[in-house]
Amino acid sequence: MAGAVREVADQAGGIYRALGKTDFTMGDLRRPETAASLCQFERSFAELHGAVKKALDEYLHGNTLVMDLILKYQLDRDTVRHALSVAAFAT
Repeated sequence: MAGAVREVADQAGGIYRALGKTDFTMGDLRRPETAASLCQFERSFAELHGAVKKALDEYLHGNTLVMDLILKYQLDRDTVRHALSVAAFAT
C-alpha cells in the first residue's frame, strides 16, 4: 500500500507543479494535460481508497494490534473507519 500512497502523492504534486500558482483559473484546470492528470489522480486515489478499505476490514475483523487500540479507547466502528480514512488521506 505504501507504493500506492507514494503514487497518489506524486500525482498530486505533479498537478500542483503543473498549475504552478495558487490563483489558477478554471481554464487552467480544463487544459488537456491538467484534465488528464486530474483524471489519473482520481483513478489512483480510488484505488488507494479501495486498498485502505480492505486494510480497514482486516483490522475490524481481527488484527490484534489495532483491535487492542480500538478496545482500549472503546471506539465504535464508524469512528474507526473515519479515523483510518482520515489517516490514509493525510498520508
